[in-house]
Amino acid sequence: MKRYLFVAVLLVSSISLLAYWYNGKNNGLFPISKDSTTNDRVPNFNPSIKTIAEIPLPTGFERVTKTQGSMAAWLGQIHLKKDKTIYLYNKKPSTHQTWPYAVLDVSVNGDGLQQCADAVMRLRSEYLFAEKNYRAISFPYANGTFNFASNTSSCYTHDCLMKYLKNVFISCGTYTVEQVTKQVRDFSALEAGNVLVKAGSPGHAMMVADVAVNPATKEKIYLLIQSYMPSEDIHVVMNPSNAQLGPWFKVDTGKDIRTPGYHFEKKHLRKW
Repeated sequence: MKRYLFVAVLLVSSISLLAYWYNGKNNGLFPISKDSTTNDRVPNFNPSIKTIAEIPLPTGFERVTKTQGSMAAWLGQIHLKKDKTIYLYNKKPSTHQTWPYAVLDVSVNGDGLQQCADAVMRLRSEYLFAEKNYRAISFPYANGTFNFASNTSSCYTHDCLMKYLKNVFISCGTYTVEQVTKQVRDFSALEAGNVLVKAGSPGHAMMVADVAVNPATKEKIYLLIQSYMPSEDIHVVMNPSNAQLGPWFKVDTGKDIRTPGYHFEKKHLRKW
């Protein structure tokens, strides 16, 4: 009887130890296997990371070369805040604090208008503004089209851009982003600056902020940025399906792209 009791206790202890090891391994308490490059845990955000282009990569990956003057190159230069806390338009902390890897140093007006699709249109407009391509800053809406270059005062300052965008945010949304972009039929061809957008209510829109490849395995990964509703800081999102990759998402054969707060299908990838 005592022998059976001893065996039972030993078995329970072994199971408990195994569970502890497994949970500890997944929480970073034990070394992670280096057999696969995608198993290397990406470090948590560090305030010393100043731009999107400085976000660490999994071992074995290299950033895709960007063309000078492209939106992909411009996105990489966007500065990140030292604090990864997401704040709403009213300066109160968002309830989505588990979502961000990092927060972009991009303003959020106190009017609450800059939500998901608006953030995408804002970044596209900021890029074109930086390139002085004012005529390309244009978005259709139900009763016409908002053209930045056709403003009656011929004002091309950043303040005027923000006044223009306020009207865009009021009248445009996910349907607008879908309308002014084209479908990317081969998801593996995604590039920084592309958008994931599903028009509707509730719809959602996010932007691809960076792309990297593994020359040895040919694997491809990417970063996603978003705002949300109610209006909040634009942020680089964590990968909710693979914590070891941190904010990086793999281009794989799966149908869905699962992000914090929304699921997309590959058919929702679009380009300007």
